[in-house]
Amino acid sequence: MHDFLGRYRLDALRLGRGGMGEVWGAEDTMLCRRVAIKFVLLPTPELVERFGREAKALSRLLIPVSPRSTTSVQTTAATT
Repeated sequence: MHDFLGRYRLDALRLGRGGMGEVWGAEDTMLCRRVAIKFVLLPTPELVERFGREAKALSRLLIPVSPRSTTSVQTTAATT
């Protein structure tokens, strides 16, 4: 497992990979809950903007079966 931002303990295997990036399961060690973390693999200005819009839209959803967005961070930290 890898630590990320001093708060999240990433799982050993990623959950998925798509056109924009990768999604990893993790444990939020501050809140003691499971989370998913999405990484933009090749952060062009357009993808970073799109990721920000996606995070804002997701954070506004109040549907119990949809994922919640609670944090959006831009960093250059590597996952492996």
